[in-house]
Amino acid sequence: MNKKILLWGGGNKAILAIKLFNLKNIIIFDPYIEKPNLSSKIPFFNKSKDLKKILKLCSSFFVCIGNNNGEDRSIIAENLILRKLKPINLIHKKSIIHKSSKIGKMVMVMPGVVINPNSQINDFCVINTSAVIEHDCNLENGAEIMGSASLAGGCLIKKNATVGTNATIFPNIVVNENSYVGGGSVVIKNVKKNDIVVGNPAKYLKKNIRNKKKLKETKIIFKDL
Repeated sequence: MNKKILLWGGGNKAILAIKLFNLKNIIIFDPYIEKPNLSSKIPFFNKSKDLKKILKLCSSFFVCIGNNNGEDRSIIAENLILRKLKPINLIHKKSIIHKSSKIGKMVMVMPGVVINPNSQINDFCVINTSAVIEHDCNLENGAEIMGSASLAGGCLIKKNATVGTNATIFPNIVVNENSYVGGGSVVIKNVKKNDIVVGNPAKYLKKNIRNKKKLKETKIIFKDL
């Protein structure tokens, strides 16, 4: 019997993964919802006690968590790798990735994305529809670029940071760890760690507070395996 693909997360990212990348032979696991956001016959589980059985049925996985949740995505992926599941990449055929750019593990690249020469997309990143990553950019683990955002050359998007829809990042800017650039913002100076910035030009709005309770619950799920 062929081993299955585990999709961790039953929300909109799972729908995109299934429909845009034509995934088959799937199991969905999401401990935070009662049922997935799609009507299908795909097996769905939400009880922690079921996870050990699911891991035995699956050989590979993708974590379908987006929307400023890069840390959650990374922690879950790292734990699944430790349990010998293979992370898969979801790279849409209608994206353009220059051969000199490098793509890490468990990366989602949506339709219309352009990644220009000498860029580095590290593990557990998500690049949404029609985003542009110019030359010599570096996305660290867990970064997410929302739809139609544009990164000019030489930008560094650090660990678990998010760049919102239609945002523009000027050349050589650093968007620091766990920060969030609001939709439509124009970033002309570096963004500090854990800051949310909005506007044109982008200015500090407030701190990006992580859901530590949810992170703790996720870690407990793996601890009990």
